[in-house]
Amino acid sequence: MAREDLLDAQLLALAQAREAVDGCDLWVMAPMVATQEEAEWFVRRARSFGLPQVGVMVETPAAALTAEQLLGAADFASIGTNDLL
Repeated sequence: MAREDLLDAQLLALAQAREAVDGCDLWVMAPMVATQEEAEWFVRRARSFGLPQVGVMVETPAAALTAEQLLGAADFASIGTNDLL
């Protein structure tokens, strides 16, 4: 969230790559999401670039404890079991 310009450049590149291959099944996710607010922010940002499948990485204890809320905001989650151990 501190470098929106960098994130926007990455999301734009992903959107352009997706379009270049006729709308491939591209999924994008944000790492180190800890709150529902962060998940909602990232999902909104990614969708603004036309990315249809947006998820979060559950790799902090806070995210694990609030996974249900995070999944309410995102399309999918990836569980970082090594990080949580």
